[in-house]
Amino acid sequence: MSVDFLSSSPPSTAVQALWSANLKTLDITKHKKYIIHQVLQFGDLEAIRWLFSVYGKKTIRQLFVSEAEKVYTPRSLHYISKYVLGINPETLDHKLYVANI
Repeated sequence: MSVDFLSSSPPSTAVQALWSANLKTLDITKHKKYIIHQVLQFGDLEAIRWLFSVYGKKTIRQLFVSEAEKVYTPRSLHYISKYVLGINPETLDHKLYVANI
């Protein structure tokens, strides 16, 4: 099922985290990987809460582990993995997540 991003009522901070996308064509199903990683890295608490309401923690955790994106800083990767997702950061290959390693 295809769902238009803007129809999911994202907070403005989630919209700001997706600055590089055309929001009119962004689909929360087709572009799930991009949306999840961008909001985790660049969104605030309100945006992350919205992300969890749209996808659920299980889906976000699975995608985070299985489909890494190089958008994180070392600090943000540690914080997001450990405190937001409950994943031991030492189990992740930081080269897959951290830009400029």
